[in-house]
Amino acid sequence: MAIKTMATPSFIMAASSLFALSFGAPIQSLQARDWNYERYSGDGSVAAGWPSQDRWLSFDKLWSLNEPTMRIACSQYGVSENSDGELSAIRAAIEQTANKEQVPSNYVLAVMMQESKGCARVHTTNNGHRNPGLMQSFEGTATCNANEAGKGFDASKVTTPCPDWTITKMIQEGVEANRPQSLKVALQKAGGANDVSKYYRALKIYNSGNVGSGNLVEATSGTRCYVNDVANRLLGWDGESTNYCESGGNGPANVNSQSQGVVQSSAATESQQYQATPIPPSYVPPQKEQPESSGNGLYYPNAAAGCKKWFTVKNGDYCDATGVPLKTLQELNPGLNDKCTNLWRGYNYCISTS
Repeated sequence: MAIKTMATPSFIMAASSLFALSFGAPIQSLQARDWNYERYSGDGSVAAGWPSQDRWLSFDKLWSLNEPTMRIACSQYGVSENSDGELSAIRAAIEQTANKEQVPSNYVLAVMMQESKGCARVHTTNNGHRNPGLMQSFEGTATCNANEAGKGFDASKVTTPCPDWTITKMIQEGVEANRPQSLKVALQKAGGANDVSKYYRALKIYNSGNVGSGNLVEATSGTRCYVNDVANRLLGWDGESTNYCESGGNGPANVNSQSQGVVQSSAATESQQYQATPIPPSYVPPQKEQPESSGNGLYYPNAAAGCKKWFTVKNGDYCDATGVPLKTLQELNPGLNDKCTNLWRGYNYCISTS
């Protein structure tokens, strides 16, 4: 999403509510474009208001729109950004695997962007099942960052550069029919639908394991707005432009993708210029050592294990508001840069392990 920053070392204000979600240094300027974020409900059918497949952008177009995000997707994990070679390997792996499994390549790309923003060194999530790699695949094995969210950071668990074969396996584990809970398996489980709804139903299965009641944005297991977000990605949403998913109304979202409801839109004009920033993960589950009273349940993924005291970043907060020196803050939260310009609003940061 777009935000504005005030670049003063160690005195960086958290993102304002005008452009909510993350807070970071202006890494790279992206050309703003007209965009309407559409909100859906129901069973995924065109009759229920979901986009038909002929509205999806081509793989080439989606790649062009998302490549700038992929180039800045890794800094949030405290690791190197994707290289040109790694991006080429990601593209080739998607096209080859999608062709083999007869799953649309633009569909695979949209899911990958939702899962990892295309970072070859995305960390591993574990909510009872290990989900590593570009596709955050169910019980996968391929990864170039074996660090698990919320359990500290060990540089020895990061592989740079990420080998082509590992990148290919990450995509395969998220797509191929011989993998549990893959996109291909989810499409098979989606039922007898022969229209575009099977793809949206499969997204719900891929994210949460089942379709639930049939309302694809119902708040059951998984991420409530997951299907809605991927549907918009297929139309050209880059995950950076404003969406009103959480607010459910005509104002900016307060956090990232979580919503349900009827179709509504938000528009960005060509005259608006925005700057891409690192995007935090959709959800980081609290660990055992995290006190239940420490706020909204969003925790910086690289925070020190065994943390006892947390600071929640709010609108108007400066880095110095944490009450600890910047060096200490960086040691307890690996990945924060020297100017503290990649602090995320709404997230809990470790300030003490004692």
